[in-house]
Amino acid sequence: MNRVQTCLVVAFLLPLSTESSSRASAQTLVDFREAVRSTESALMTVVVDAAHQQAEQPQGRRIEILRPDGAPLNQFRGGLPRRDIDRRPLETNSAAFAIGDSMIVAFVGDSVTSVTVQAASDDQADGKVVALDHVTGLAVIQTDLAPESGLVVSAAETEPGQPVVAAWITERGLVTDSGMVSTRPIATASGVGTTPTIDFGTGRQMTGAPVIDATGIVVGVLVPSHTGGLVCVRSTHLLRLIESATGDTPKDLKRGLIGIQFEGGGPLVQQVSPDSAAQQAGIAAGDLIRRVGPTSIRDSQEVVAAVADARAGETLEITVVRGDQTITLPVTLQEHPDQRIARHRPTDGTLPLQQAFELRDGQLVPLEIDPDADPFPPGIRRFPMEDLFRNFQVPGGDLQTPGGPFWRTPRPDDGQDDGKDLERSDVEKTLKELQRQMEQLNQQLGTERD
Repeated sequence: MNRVQTCLVVAFLLPLSTESSSRASAQTLVDFREAVRSTESALMTVVVDAAHQQAEQPQGRRIEILRPDGAPLNQFRGGLPRRDIDRRPLETNSAAFAIGDSMIVAFVGDSVTSVTVQAASDDQADGKVVALDHVTGLAVIQTDLAPESGLVVSAAETEPGQPVVAAWITERGLVTDSGMVSTRPIATASGVGTTPTIDFGTGRQMTGAPVIDATGIVVGVLVPSHTGGLVCVRSTHLLRLIESATGDTPKDLKRGLIGIQFEGGGPLVQQVSPDSAAQQAGIAAGDLIRRVGPTSIRDSQEVVAAVADARAGETLEITVVRGDQTITLPVTLQEHPDQRIARHRPTDGTLPLQQAFELRDGQLVPLEIDPDADPFPPGIRRFPMEDLFRNFQVPGGDLQTPGGPFWRTPRPDDGQDDGKDLERSDVEKTLKELQRQMEQLNQQLGTERD
């Protein structure tokens, strides 16, 4: 296979002194060519196959929503059932890079034990997952295919204005994309904690690709965000995962849970969950969170991001204002019951997994819809529209008489029947009937046990 090597030179304008700016403009070149050359030998690809997943079949009762006539909403007339729900994941590919000692780092997207590692030379070998970070989805993988020397990971944070480049290997060879760090690590809804914003040139980056500076040092890794797209995981998170994987007893890093709810978008604690980490630490409803560790807090999103930066079992120093007192409380995070990892959109253009829920012990538990299932039952596109409208019946009415689903009343201004208004009493009847059915469903869920 012929490999295409991409050499990249990025020019950045630097401000001149007042004395020289009137005479000419100068440029300082940031040359990534040497950094890319030194990085290329450490780049590879990881394939996570569906057969490697540790999936379990979902158990428990499922919430069903009924039509007004009592038929399940998830079943079309004619007996076409909803597809079964499964947790089989899609095959995913991730960029990977070596870190030395036959270890590589890649995004795996689920709890897996083994993967397939592919080098730029097309050589393949099995890889064993040593440690997984359930927040970022990154894993340290042991494989004989990794080179003896790997990339160096920075212990420093990125800075706004810092030029960087992402690099990865595809079937075409080496691919790079340059960018510039535009913010310090900030709180977003990414789900992986505080992340810096990087403005890339093309937007074609690959999941798992290392982000390196001009010296070839890794300053971050690209992973999927819970809200879509890719975000840059900070190198400090990567170092924590490497430390866990290379320790005497390697272990996974789990998402932490503090157990508080907020009032609106502010950091005012509205409710504290019973037996949660927050309650055990002494946090109470009405407390105003001002600081989490070294991070000053302005809104609830920053609290969520600060907790996502930590892991289960770690202790955060949380400062709250209670009345006229300022109190600092140590909070040891519990393990979050939902350890799902965000998945990236597959490179073959298929859609990501959809979400579904089932009821277990009075709580909604997230599931994932079978990716092989057709979202539309066979023949749905041939379903006659007239029959579709006929299937929706307002309780107590029909199509020909007042109170029917499409019974129209004259407008008071022109006396004409324009077909846009329903009798108020019929709408109220419909709402009451739907409410009655939902109450009946709730009673059924409360009395029946699997």
